[in-house]
Amino acid sequence: MDIKRDKEVLKLNLLDMYMQEHPPTCMVLYRLPRQHKIEFLLSNKQPQTFTSIPDKVRGGGFFVAPFSPSEDDPCLFIKPESAMTIPTFFPPKDIEVDSGEDIEEPVDSAYAKAFARMKQALAMGEVEKIVLARNKVVGNNAEIPPVLYFMHVCSMYPDCYVAYFNTPQSGAWLTITPEVLLQKKEDEWGTMALAGTMPIGESVPHVEDFDKKNRREQRLVADYIVQALQPLANEIRVEDIMVKAAGAIAHLCSPIRFTSSAQPLRLLQALHPTPAVCGLPLDAAREVIRQSESTSRRYYAGFSGPLNYKDETAFYVTLRCAQLHQGQTATLYAGSGLLSESSLEDEWLETCRKMQTIDKALYK
Repeated sequence: MDIKRDKEVLKLNLLDMYMQEHPPTCMVLYRLPRQHKIEFLLSNKQPQTFTSIPDKVRGGGFFVAPFSPSEDDPCLFIKPESAMTIPTFFPPKDIEVDSGEDIEEPVDSAYAKAFARMKQALAMGEVEKIVLARNKVVGNNAEIPPVLYFMHVCSMYPDCYVAYFNTPQSGAWLTITPEVLLQKKEDEWGTMALAGTMPIGESVPHVEDFDKKNRREQRLVADYIVQALQPLANEIRVEDIMVKAAGAIAHLCSPIRFTSSAQPLRLLQALHPTPAVCGLPLDAAREVIRQSESTSRRYYAGFSGPLNYKDETAFYVTLRCAQLHQGQTATLYAGSGLLSESSLEDEWLETCRKMQTIDKALYK
């Protein structure tokens, strides 16, 4: 018997009960990768809202942006009225996620139609790369929050950024993502080009195991990020390509380091959205996405993270995410990058694998 752990569990259960009786206006839980603490932010005030990424905000807090900011889905800045740091005590778990070979989910007709439209845009040269996203509603037997459940999710994915945010404007969202959009470490900024996907079999694949399509997709993202940063950054360094695992999926990743005197939100204006979640050329890809996808992405493929909070500024792309609804249902989101050689069945299967990450978390 672990008496210390049992006492902590009791405290968290009591905290959950209190929040159910006194729900805050805004609530945030987040855990940065490989950290052994969860930040818990509460506010009974409305968040600051913006229809585009602002140049800067005052003070520290938690910033959230959707894929495409608007009146309906604004950027949000949550300044906590109360906060606490909760140490994590659940050991990392080995999560069994299917490789995808046994997935028997048939291709949705709306997805097939959107795929055909995007393939046409690729064939006609309207875009060089584009990301097709979809969503689906599933049952959800997890009580979200509580804080105790969030800790379990963190233990399932220790290498990922895990965040939960709930505001009147956005509703409740849970994200489990490996992709850094922007992070400050001492005097240097970091981002990454994350693209290309392979299932993990008995072991994590090597870079050379990825096919030409995935390597080209990743190179396009890396080249774009460097170009987007050049007006604002100095000493841009693209590090050697590596493989980054997230659940049962592996991606190609090039860490990118740079220095800059620009405000973090100004850097985010330049970076978001990257071709990893949108496409190339950016404006043309946005328009094809708008024409092709049958539902709004909302906060999927946006980003979130602490901004000048406890001397931390770190933003992660909102991938492997779900919007959590009352009545024990959730809307899962996933996408995949399309090039001219992409096939409908392969891209559909990739989204199925990605949805498993969040689906497993909801049902643990």
